Amino acid sequence: MSGSRWWVLALGIAMAIAGCVSVSTTETVADGSALPESSLSPSPTSEGAEKAIGEETVVEDYDPWAPFNTAIFSFNRKVDRYVLKPVAKAWDKIVPDPVERSLKRAFDNLSMPRRLVNNLFQLKL
Repeated sequence: MSGSRWWVLALGIAMAIAGCVSVSTTETVADGSALPESSLSPSPTSEGAEKAIGEETVVEDYDPWAPFNTAIFSFNRKVDRYVLKPVAKAWDKIVPDPVERSLKRAFDNLSMPRRLVNNLFQLKL
């Protein structure tokens, strides 16, 4: 490999390793107890909200998408409960088991070209 390729490889490995690192907000001393470290507080860009519960302070993460996610979750739950579940129950009662098996096999056969290409790329013959 040329010199520039080694640098790219080394940089990629360093970035992969750095992505696995997490910073703890507590410091462990030799006797195994955890001491809170004020210098390891969340970064100022995290915009965490703090709530005092008794003597402890709890830091909540700021999530600008929380209202949207809550609305989508509620919508999905209602669609599942009032549309998809009744349709699935009706399907189980109306369609015989041999027909269900035949449909499953037909859709499995449709995925065969994708598996074939994947196996060829992996040289699994």
